[in-house]
Amino acid sequence: GLERFFEIISIFDGKGIPISIIGNAIPGSIDWLSNCKMQYPRVSFHQDLSPDAISSLLHVAQIAILPYPDGISERRGSALAALANGLQVVTTKGAATTDALSRVCHLFDDNAQAQNILRRLLSGEIDPISPGQMDEFVDRRSWANISEQHLDIYKKLDQITDRY
Repeated sequence: GLERFFEIISIFDGKGIPISIIGNAIPGSIDWLSNCKMQYPRVSFHQDLSPDAISSLLHVAQIAILPYPDGISERRGSALAALANGLQVVTTKGAATTDALSRVCHLFDDNAQAQNILRRLLSGEIDPISPGQMDEFVDRRSWANISEQHLDIYKKLDQITDRY
């Protein structure tokens, strides 16, 4: 899925904007990835990193470009990690994109829209999504919050069964 990412970032050729890819190669794609590294020498590729190393890289980044083929959904860990680190997430809209995600991400349908969003974010034409909004979104999906919700369900079930 990196082809679309490379198409989107092509507007930054020669502009000195640092671009990184963080992730692991899937089995069978090592040769393809090696070709990408040669074709895009100004892109930094970070592979096989620890969670702390990934967090450090995300902490200094500003924008995450995540063009998911089926659109962003609540199950995308990479988007949650980007939001947790305060990045502006520019991503594809899909059938499973929730209203909550549309409030914390910059959504696009095609590459030209993505490039326009990126240009406007970097120039300050559009306001970034507030850190408070992103924090609230992430906090609601934390394991602590999920476990509290889970316990609440059991408590409510207990109350229902006590009545009968």
